[in-house]
Amino acid sequence: MSHYPHLLSPLSLGHVTLPNRVLMGSMHTGLEETGDWNRVASFYEARAREAGYDGVEIMGSEGYFLNQFLVARTNQREDDWGGSYANRMRLPVEVVGRVRAAVGADFIVIYRISLIDLVEGGSSWDEVVLLAKAIEAAGASILNSGIGWHEARIPTIATSVPRAAFAHLTGKLRPEVGIPVI
Repeated sequence: MSHYPHLLSPLSLGHVTLPNRVLMGSMHTGLEETGDWNRVASFYEARAREAGYDGVEIMGSEGYFLNQFLVARTNQREDDWGGSYANRMRLPVEVVGRVRAAVGADFIVIYRISLIDLVEGGSSWDEVVLLAKAIEAAGASILNSGIGWHEARIPTIATSVPRAAFAHLTGKLRPEVGIPVI
């Protein structure tokens, strides 16, 4: 544990103090492919009940839907949801705001943010910082750093990347926002 001295220490989010810094990140379970969304919801509900989870993570990284809206590479829209970065980031920011409104102030809302897309036409660092600040203002409690798209030519899977290879980017974002970045 000496390598991770803060792992089991409390983390205050203002409205709640977590007893430790352990979380179950987003993952594929294979249930999504069945199309039985009640079964998927039941799976996560059961985990939220063994562990006493107090929050939800919104996936805005790794080239998934919200991340696709952010980058010119995939967002070719010419309406209010495309074009400028301010327009392209509207959907993720609005999703966070609506989730916060639905769950109330005392629920943890984590946003998985892509710190580096590793694909041509991905977000710049300045855009990442702008998004992080907007997501924080929309009500996120924590930013969880994601790296790369699945289509990236640079490996991002844990077993293919040296430990903490991209940790410096997480550290670089921390002073830009007032919420924890993990």
